Amino acid sequence: MPVLSIKRCNKNLAALLTSLFLLTGCASTPVSFNSRDYLAKNQATLFIYRPDALANVLVNPAISINGVTTFTLGNNQYQTLQIPAGQHTIKLDLPERYSGNTDITLETANAHAYFLRIDTAIKFQQNRPYERSFDLLEVTEAQASPQISLCKPSTGAKNASAAPNPAEKSPGYSNQLFRNPFSH
Repeated sequence: MPVLSIKRCNKNLAALLTSLFLLTGCASTPVSFNSRDYLAKNQATLFIYRPDALANVLVNPAISINGVTTFTLGNNQYQTLQIPAGQHTIKLDLPERYSGNTDITLETANAHAYFLRIDTAIKFQQNRPYERSFDLLEVTEAQASPQISLCKPSTGAKNASAAPNPAEKSPGYSNQLFRNPFSH
């Protein structure tokens, strides 16, 4: 009799695990992504995304457009930008220890979408320091759409007004602002 109850318990457990697996799969189903929703008639639309990868997960490179740092992009994130038509240089601002293709030049046109993907990797070699790389690649909409739908919007946007005005800078340490708590 105990053999039958163990088999029944195993079947019930298998059914429960299968149900949980299916429910988890449904919860992580990507949302549909349509680049046409972001197009503007008088500007080009640029999508920059970084698919989910374990390599360099803690490194969030800053991205500059035409020499101006615009935002940072973390793992599994994307950013959408409206830029004027013309030639633009997009660059990942990373320290020298990172290798890879970190900049790309695009010729953009109004009412068109452009897709850039950031790939990252770590290469381990025996008796050598590991090599970290980031690659900025232009990809097609067919390649980008399913990958972007798995990403979240970037939260690393830079705000130009976040920097203090030169007149509002702190004077640094001043004995008029701070006093020694041990003196009388």
